[in-house]
Amino acid sequence: MSHVYLATLGQRPEVITLALDGLLRMGYPISSAVILHTDPIGSAITSALDSLRPVLAEYQPSITPIYRQVMRADGQPLHDITDTLSADSYHRALIHIFAEFKASASVLHLLVAGGRKAMSIYAMLAASVVFGAQDRVWTLLSEPELVARRGEYHLRAGDYDKIQMVALPILTARLAPGVDPLDAYERRADPRTDFLAKLSPAERAIAEALIQSPTNSNAELAARLGKSQSTVEKQLESIYAKMAGFYDGGESVVHKRAALVMLLRG
Repeated sequence: MSHVYLATLGQRPEVITLALDGLLRMGYPISSAVILHTDPIGSAITSALDSLRPVLAEYQPSITPIYRQVMRADGQPLHDITDTLSADSYHRALIHIFAEFKASASVLHLLVAGGRKAMSIYAMLAASVVFGAQDRVWTLLSEPELVARRGEYHLRAGDYDKIQMVALPILTARLAPGVDPLDAYERRADPRTDFLAKLSPAERAIAEALIQSPTNSNAELAARLGKSQSTVEKQLESIYAKMAGFYDGGESVVHKRAALVMLLRG
């Protein structure tokens, strides 16, 4: 199984190779280094990209460098995260890229240090959609003097104890085989719609009635829907069972009616 290293590029490209050296010293058999960057034409990362290329080339043939430009959803170059649209485009593009490498049965290692802060945050959010239990999100902790060394892409002798690679905790994805991560992201972003899709037509009718009148008793719901109270109660139990499977820790929910109303209200 191949191990793929992914890093967002900012104006401090030295962090990318320092972290890569750290992972290699930890014994991870990195076979590819994927550099994620925005449009380099006329941007602040042009020099960073130019200086990083020859350094990464030194790792060959053991590590293959791969450069992936993050594009907008419409295929246009993305220069920076400046508004909601560009942020959403960046996030979705990273989900797609991570899923591409994950599909090859790779173990993924994402570095969220060295790039621009907003982009590192969105990269971590994208990882939570795609990454599994074996994948890791890393940050690099180092002494200030190491960060201040411009143009030094590897540690000096005696500096190896001055950096730490720290794995960050993330809630990893639990995608079934063949599920599109972007579809899963959309469902996660809109849990109400996703949950209603799991209900039968009769159960959805009860759910909609609860949304309109959450304080109604079972008898009042039955009267509104023209059903017997026992039928409504059986259908509610079925809804509660589906809700338990929908929530993390859903089997421990005590106040089921209140939890259901909260879910239905989004």
